[in-house]
Amino acid sequence: MGIQTTIEDFNDRDLSILRIGGEMDFDVRADFIKALAALLAKPRTKIAVDLSRVLRMSSVFIGTLIDFGGQAKKANRQFSIVMVEKLAGVCREAGLDKVVSIVIAKPQG
Repeated sequence: MGIQTTIEDFNDRDLSILRIGGEMDFDVRADFIKALAALLAKPRTKIAVDLSRVLRMSSVFIGTLIDFGGQAKKANRQFSIVMVEKLAGVCREAGLDKVVSIVIAKPQG
């Protein structure tokens, strides 16, 4: 199936956002890592990953986000992840909120 990724830059806010769409299964991990690397390469102080359209993902992705959060911290970046509350609960249990800021997406519809 695959994922769709886009990066939006907001120069006035010194912010780049990686938006993810699609199924977060193991087959797309390499694409996800490439997209995260492209986000970290952006010359912004604030970076974010928008997972608000992702309802489930395997634990390998949580680990990838934790690793990426560490890289962002070493690069002096403010890193946030936007996600639905259901997914945020699982991510908090895994310790993701200790490395990145989790922002809860408002329900759509």
